[in-house]
Amino acid sequence: TLPTTYSDGGDPNGEFSPVPGITAGLYWSILANGDALLAAANIGISQLKTNTVNKIIDIPSYVLLRSRQNINRTWAGTKDGLISLWLDKTTGRWAEEYKYQNIDLDVRSVQEDPRGNLLVGTLTRGVLYIKFPGEKITPHPMTTQYGPDQGLPKGEIHVCSAAGHILFATEKGLYRFDDNKNIFVPD
Repeated sequence: TLPTTYSDGGDPNGEFSPVPGITAGLYWSILANGDALLAAANIGISQLKTNTVNKIIDIPSYVLLRSRQNINRTWAGTKDGLISLWLDKTTGRWAEEYKYQNIDLDVRSVQEDPRGNLLVGTLTRGVLYIKFPGEKITPHPMTTQYGPDQGLPKGEIHVCSAAGHILFATEKGLYRFDDNKNIFVPD
């Protein structure tokens, strides 16, 4: 589906029309930032602002998550892994900050824990726990991969947040992580 705007300047009873400059594609995630939108799609990530489109990344992308640690950072899950986007306050444009070379899986979901570390759901390779040394964002974080050996079923895993807890949605139901035993258990 194509993002649209109101043709009459915002009247919800008006007609919809395509946003100028947007290419047709599947749009998976949209994130508001003031008067701009970030859109993750199978054609990449774009920033839309007042009928202006700026392409940020050309890699198929599925999820956008604003960092709770720093609102100028957005995490992007792509076909080729995880990317950190950074907002340049001077220009108002988002740009690639880091592309994590050691995270080259198909990232479909991302959640940030209270310490700023990430839990990443993948299409076929379970969950990655990404810990930043000293809680500082760097291009080389420590990663731990979790899968069937830790109690997760095989297949696509979506990391989500509900009622202040991080949950893991699978084809076999919801799971939570038991920190004490370092395993996943049905929720």
